[in-house]
Amino acid sequence: MTTMTRSRDYYESMADSFAIEEMAPYPPNQEILSRLKDNDPELVELWLFDIRYGPKDADSYCFKDDDAGDLGWLGYFIRKNTQLKNLRVCCEITEAEESLCKEMAGNQSIRKIELCGTQGSLILELLVPFFQRKESPIHLCKRPSDFYGAQDFPRLLKAMYCCGKSLTGLGLEMLCNAKKYWLDDILGALKAHNLQLEEFRLRSMEIGLTECRKLRALISGSDSCLLKLDLRYNCLDDECISVLAGALRNTN
Repeated sequence: MTTMTRSRDYYESMADSFAIEEMAPYPPNQEILSRLKDNDPELVELWLFDIRYGPKDADSYCFKDDDAGDLGWLGYFIRKNTQLKNLRVCCEITEAEESLCKEMAGNQSIRKIELCGTQGSLILELLVPFFQRKESPIHLCKRPSDFYGAQDFPRLLKAMYCCGKSLTGLGLEMLCNAKKYWLDDILGALKAHNLQLEEFRLRSMEIGLTECRKLRALISGSDSCLLKLDLRYNCLDDECISVLAGALRNTN
């Protein structure tokens, strides 16, 4: 994999000089780049997968492996594309992929970014330029990972800060071991930066009475825009339900 970071001018100036085969040695990646370049209306969801774990016969994924080439080209074509709506990252992202994140920052069609698997949380920091430049609403989802510790939350919060009012959805799953670190900080960030979520997903997070009481303020605020609170796979007792139900009665 090419590890150098190139400027946007490089990809713009060289796009017509390089064949797709030179940009991505792996044939399935070549197909994805071609479809992105051609603005294929059927390519609305893109998965970035580690080839060791991703499906081998899918035609709507871009696999990442040791022969992925310069991922800046992938970012370049994502930036130029206007059909892509969902981006799912299921591979490790390091400083070597900074050019990918910088290039895709200019995309205006993506509405949802889902981070899953065991990729490093550096992706949150590298995606900050994307959030800063995004003009349309975005939904950010962090799914199960065995690589999620307290050190990840400053990056998550930084990404949220940079989203401003463009962040309409946030989803977190199976991060129960880090629960005590994040809820106050995330709710504080939502309030401090006036982030008006329409959807908040907290699945398998061991949400209990203390967390429900904290969530009550998010639900019952007079300016709340929350339309969906997903607490599936948490063991909520009657008192938890009562707290949340009372908050719903007091909201618009």
